[in-house]
Amino acid sequence: MHSQFSPYYIEEQTNFRADTYLNSLNSLEKESMIAFLVDFQLVETLIETGEGEKIFTNAIQSQGHGHIMGTLAEIQERHEGVRDLEKKLLELHQIFLDMAVLVEAQGEMLDNIEDQVSKAAEHTERGVQLIKKAKSLQKNKRKWMLIAMILLLIIIVVILVPVMQPWKERKA
Repeated sequence: MHSQFSPYYIEEQTNFRADTYLNSLNSLEKESMIAFLVDFQLVETLIETGEGEKIFTNAIQSQGHGHIMGTLAEIQERHEGVRDLEKKLLELHQIFLDMAVLVEAQGEMLDNIEDQVSKAAEHTERGVQLIKKAKSLQKNKRKWMLIAMILLLIIIVVILVPVMQPWKERKA
């Protein structure tokens, strides 16, 4: 049902991971600059190996309490950003699920309409056949009515002619 929306969700997750990776790179690069470790390759290696936390801890210890509070505020800000992004992704996922339900309902409605149109076409076809049959029966009925009237007229003439015998005069 909602499998058609999964690629979008997966794409959003991939984008989120890439953004998080880039943010981590930027953060570690800043921290390494503070600790005078400016080498970008070192930053990538630190992220991949998980050694970045050690450098971060060393930077905190070397810079003192003021820097620690700034770093803590930055981490909290990032954490809120990640939560906000997660919330938005969940809302987007729910929207896609709702759309999938609506699309499925509309599909069922279209199937129902298609069935009704098909039945209407069948009934129309049957109606046309019944009308043709009724016309044929009506035509036959008229024909037999005409034949019956002619026969009745002939019978009346056959009965009345001998009774009345117009060629013979009546003597009273």
